[in-house]
Amino acid sequence: MWWLFLALLFALPVVSAELIIHEILYNPLGDDNNREFVEVFHNEASNLSSFIIADTASNDTLQTLQYLPGQFSLIVEEGFDFSSITNASVYSAGSTIGNGLSNDGETLTLYDPDGNLLASATYSNTLANGNGFSLEVVDGVWLESLLHNGTPGMANSAGIPAISPIPNVSNNSNATNASNPNKQDCTIHLSVQTDKLVYLNEEQVKILFDVTDESMPYSIEYWVEDLRGIIVKEKRNTSNTNAKYFTPEITESDKALQAKGKLYSECNNAGRREAESIFTVLNNATQIKNSTSFIVIKEILLEENSTAFGKQFEILLEIYKGDTRKSVVEVFVVNQDKQKVSDVSKFSAREKFTVYEISLPMQMKQGCNEGQHTLLAKGLDGIQEMPIFVEKGENCERTEKSEAVKEKQEEMEKPDTSPSLLRLVEGPSQAMVGKPFSVVVAIENPSDEARNFIVWSYIYRGSKSYSGEREGNKQETRVEAKSREEVELWNTVKDAKDGIYKIKVRALQERRKTPLEITNDISLSRPEELQEEEIPALQKAGEAEQENQVKVIPLEPVTGSIVLESKTNKLKRHMLLILLGLCFLTIVVLVMREK
Repeated sequence: MWWLFLALLFALPVVSAELIIHEILYNPLGDDNNREFVEVFHNEASNLSSFIIADTASNDTLQTLQYLPGQFSLIVEEGFDFSSITNASVYSAGSTIGNGLSNDGETLTLYDPDGNLLASATYSNTLANGNGFSLEVVDGVWLESLLHNGTPGMANSAGIPAISPIPNVSNNSNATNASNPNKQDCTIHLSVQTDKLVYLNEEQVKILFDVTDESMPYSIEYWVEDLRGIIVKEKRNTSNTNAKYFTPEITESDKALQAKGKLYSECNNAGRREAESIFTVLNNATQIKNSTSFIVIKEILLEENSTAFGKQFEILLEIYKGDTRKSVVEVFVVNQDKQKVSDVSKFSAREKFTVYEISLPMQMKQGCNEGQHTLLAKGLDGIQEMPIFVEKGENCERTEKSEAVKEKQEEMEKPDTSPSLLRLVEGPSQAMVGKPFSVVVAIENPSDEARNFIVWSYIYRGSKSYSGEREGNKQETRVEAKSREEVELWNTVKDAKDGIYKIKVRALQERRKTPLEITNDISLSRPEELQEEEIPALQKAGEAEQENQVKVIPLEPVTGSIVLESKTNKLKRHMLLILLGLCFLTIVVLVMREK
């Protein structure tokens, strides 16, 4: 029956437990591909299959890779090696988590299959950015893990947070540590380094400390131990960062040791409080010939303690070439996307088993992306990196304006992954032609931000709108975060025959191209007074049609004054006058002849 129990567990993705986004590895040391993860903590065993994880650009549906009942679930990319994860469930988000965990910081959200928000977390790039550590939540505050590559599937190395009913965790370095409420809020990072990676036995080891904020009183406890935790240099305390020295004495042919430090300060420290640096000790000079090659970036020589795009600086390197045929060492600067932002300087180490101390020039390319970058020295089967701050170059004002416009446009085009809903609250199933009627709809906004909508409605059948312009009654409304807003829309159909039509309501969310919509049937009928008015209208139309027909009228004798007569009638009427005139002329002619 145990297999039936497991099958039921996989078939039930619904979670009633409280969830917290508990740990994030967003920028691991080296290549990010297939190594990023998001850890979820739940106070009850929960199956997250078919749940959705989203960032500001996209979302992914989780698929189960490994299910183990417990309090931890790990969300990973395809190809992630989870063979060592033995006490946590593992879910794949696809080729990337969201649009790829941003190295600049962003907000992650977790939804159940029905779209209900379960957990949300916002992180920045101020901690665990490419230094080999992860972000862990302690008392609602992001801290760097004390272990390299974090603690996937295990309790956080900085402590297990108390379960809170509010799953939203923000990166707030000013939060007060509840266990020490009298301490001042501050952030201090500790780092420990040695001046070399390989030493000969009884050669002096130089131990260097770095504290990011020395304005607050602090002390450092430091010691040296082997990889099994056996202390070879007793613990001591110091209140400064001056170099400390240690002379190893080993009996083995070689031994790996680590210089360790622990920071104590009068503040609620949100930074890295413990650090270590591993080095190797060789028992004799000939033993070094069997060791591997290494590269150490000893110093970056900058003008005015900074460099800028378009400028040049120098790098001091210590290079040891062991038993390898490779000889070329390349040095260059990359940005957070691993793209080269400088020219490549090269050095050829030709002699085996030889230590080189060299200085190389580094020419920065033109650019405006001011911020933390990484100096890389690679070759001879090894790689060394060091953070470097690069200021923006000259003539960047125009570029910055262009980038600002582009960023604003991209921000406006970012999809909002939490869907809004449009619901019908009240609407008629029938209406009268010529009389206004209304429909009431509700817009629900489940996101954490307010949203603007344009809402409108219209009556149509086929491709024709019978209520005027389709957007003639549109309204603008604002729906606050996690709330609902009702909108009333009025329509009037001025002219339509009796019958069944469609009423459509649409709501277009700001920065969206596709509107939400509701479509229902509505019966339209004409009022009785309009039907009565149609009868006399038809009668008039019939009379007009009769008037337009050709009428045949019988001819009657014309009486009264003559208006128009033919030439023949005129000739007959004047013939007597013509004859009398001719007779008169004949008589006159005869009288004239007799005289």
